Amino acid sequence: KELSPLQIQKSSTLTRTITGVILVLVFGACVVLGRYTSVAFFAAFGCIACVELANALHVMKIRSSPWPACILLVLICAALLLKLPSAWSIIALAVMVLAVLMYALFFEVEYENVLGTLSIILYPMLSFLLFAYVGEMELNHRVPILSVVAFAANLCDIGAYFIGRWFGKHKLAPEISPKKTIEGSVGGMIVGTLSGILLYFILKPIVELPLALYLVS
Repeated sequence: KELSPLQIQKSSTLTRTITGVILVLVFGACVVLGRYTSVAFFAAFGCIACVELANALHVMKIRSSPWPACILLVLICAALLLKLPSAWSIIALAVMVLAVLMYALFFEVEYENVLGTLSIILYPMLSFLLFAYVGEMELNHRVPILSVVAFAANLCDIGAYFIGRWFGKHKLAPEISPKKTIEGSVGGMIVGTLSGILLYFILKPIVELPLALYLVS
């Protein structure tokens, strides 16, 4: 029996909700259990994000590789856990970027593909690396910062989803994600920013963190 469009939409919403709840629980458990689980969590999900971005670029006919970013993320996270000097992370980043450029030069890789591979290193690899640095902090710093980031990011996604459904008319990137709209993206940013400000006032009596952190989150 075929499902109606409304039933498919409800099923998709339920699946997203269940997936989101599970991820939040796993995220919370990893953050609370300790620095090793926190860093490992962000390294794993960072690698998944790199692969997903590479797949999205492939849709646009950009044959980028996620593996330099994944290898670099795992190596730097390992360096974090081993308490190696920060200089090693900077050296690893420089060597990996140089290796990508040298490979492209010797094997005559098209510049779009090279830029795509480097963009995966810049984003999302560096983003998850920053999360890993926070995850390596002490518990009393790690929990509030990551909780703010997770809460604000989820509200941003929720705002983008519903505002896009209600008011979305202009496609954002139809080749990558046909359902995403400019209105939804702007709405998500507004909701995420407002949630950050709200969290600042809620958590201010408990933990002293600058308002800028909430806004960036």
